[in-house]
Amino acid sequence: MRRLLSDQQADAVILRHRLGLGIRDIAQIMGVSQPVIISQLRRARNALQHRAIGR
Repeated sequence: MRRLLSDQQADAVILRHRLGLGIRDIAQIMGVSQPVIISQLRRARNALQHRAIGR
């Protein structure tokens, strides 16, 4: 099966939704800006939603 999320998207999702970290903390951990994290989470959500609809 093809991977749905990039490594960065998957990391952001885990940190946000499994560990409950805030955007600022995730950005610091991953070494990127907050807008990048927001974008990665949005892209991950879209990819997962499209996957769910396509089933």
